[in-house]
Amino acid sequence: MRKLFSRQLIEARHEMLSIYEAVDLSLHDAVNAFIANDKDLGKKAQRAADHVDARSANLEAVCYNLIATQSPVASDFRLLQTIIYVNFNLQRMSDKVRRIARAAKRKVNNDIEFPAEMVALIEQEAASVYQVLGSTAAALVNNDLAAVLALSEEDEAVHGAYQEFFRVFNRTETMEVADDAQMDDFRRTVMVSRYLDRIANISMESAYRL
Repeated sequence: MRKLFSRQLIEARHEMLSIYEAVDLSLHDAVNAFIANDKDLGKKAQRAADHVDARSANLEAVCYNLIATQSPVASDFRLLQTIIYVNFNLQRMSDKVRRIARAAKRKVNNDIEFPAEMVALIEQEAASVYQVLGSTAAALVNNDLAAVLALSEEDEAVHGAYQEFFRVFNRTETMEVADDAQMDDFRRTVMVSRYLDRIANISMESAYRL
């Protein structure tokens, strides 16, 4: 029975890391859809985010079932708590990916033109977010506290691009638009930068659980 429990615990941890990878891949698709005005890729990213939600719900159920039926010792219980906590944050990140994908579709549907400088900043910010996600996953795989401590420096690059994006946006906000609805669509779309910033922050929260 304990061997079965140990195997299930390992499988739950592997599934958590696999979901992390899925979130990372879907984020790449959502950002690329936004940059390239690719509506189909945006739909793909949304479907991937929905799939992540389903996997996360299943993983949560597995973890609570193991706690309820196996009476894990302290170290195993802490691991299950960590998996549940990280899994919760993966769902939060997946929601932000879905919002980026929706913004990509809105950008295409409403023919929203972004200044080249703002698009470049989105690409720059996204690249820094990918780095944070990769470092977080590596820290979780290796139980590497040193890597966790280094995350704050990587997040500075994300937040710097985020702040610069909105400085540029504030200068662009006076652009001529057809009506208030078009300006509202534009403002909703620029929230992509905020979603990227939040994904990096949430990823760091997961790493700090170590």
